[in-house]
Amino acid sequence: MSNWLNQITNPKIITTIFGNNIPELMGVELHDIVFNRDGPTVVLRIDFANFPEKPPAKWLAQGFNCVQMQLALIAVKNTSFIRWGSHGKVDLHFKNANEHIFVTANGLETEFAITSMFATIIKVEGYTNRSEP
Repeated sequence: MSNWLNQITNPKIITTIFGNNIPELMGVELHDIVFNRDGPTVVLRIDFANFPEKPPAKWLAQGFNCVQMQLALIAVKNTSFIRWGSHGKVDLHFKNANEHIFVTANGLETEFAITSMFATIIKVEGYTNRSEP
């Protein structure tokens, strides 16, 4: 199992969609970050850089070419934003230490770090990304 998936409370949805080819979080497209005072929670919405080898039949029938995930970081303890820009490609890294999950993002225009107690997947869906080749 990919290292980041070990930090997630509900990894089964990813393993069901991607099988043994769990995507790394390198070069993902970060669409948005939503801060919510309840929890407090931070939600990251990203597109994976790769599409599953055997996607759900429904996705194939609809011509989907991209997988998008909404990931909630729950009981957020700390955030640090260094840069935020419109170029959304980032590398996300997960680390578990002292019963906390440390998530960092590094990209051309975006760099941040978030510390939380939990990470859970809210939603995973396929769609047609018209900007992809």
